[in-house]
Amino acid sequence: MESFGRLIANRRKALGMTLADLAQQIIKGDGNAISVPYLGTLEQGRCHPSPGLIPQFATVLEIPEDILYFALGLLPPDIRELLSQASIQKAVDASQVMRKLLSSPDVHELRNVYDFLNDSQSS
Repeated sequence: MESFGRLIANRRKALGMTLADLAQQIIKGDGNAISVPYLGTLEQGRCHPSPGLIPQFATVLEIPEDILYFALGLLPPDIRELLSQASIQKAVDASQVMRKLLSSPDVHELRNVYDFLNDSQSS
């Protein structure tokens, strides 16, 4: 998976946006836009954005939020919340399913995991 900085830089360029174009659309908690130099440091991977900026980057750049969180090595907030409420066994099971999905080159194996998940939700 690409880094957060590379993802946003590549997508910004694909959309024909300049650093300034993107920076002015990402608003900090104080109501001001992020600076162009700050955006440059994000794209170069020298720092990470505050969590409140991630949904804005996702919206403006039309990238699923989950991808941006994963690129930063973070779990999306809804997944963190679900894990915090889950039993230890359920959290371990979820981790094992994710490992299986991410490591399996076999499409049929992925289908089996998908079917298992759907059957579990029905019960």
